[in-house]
Amino acid sequence: GMNTHPATLPPELEVFPNPSTGSVTITVHLPPGVESASLTIVDAAGRTVRLLEVDRGERTVNVSGLAVGSYTCTLTTDGFRVAERLISIDR
Repeated sequence: GMNTHPATLPPELEVFPNPSTGSVTITVHLPPGVESASLTIVDAAGRTVRLLEVDRGERTVNVSGLAVGSYTCTLTTDGFRVAERLISIDR
């Protein structure tokens, strides 16, 4: 399995609802000592369609302007990709 120190939880990213029609609630869990992260939503062609600075907790992101399809939601901290979720936009 993974050799992780018991005190350090890996960062987590939850996206709900998924698929989404208009907005998503994104919950970010950061490990101790990490205060902020960048959240990017990238479309299938690799274009960044949303870029947010986030900290711990929940936020709602409006995705109603995005085209129907699949997007990758990536959490980056200190230049490292730490979590990734695939999200779908539906109508």
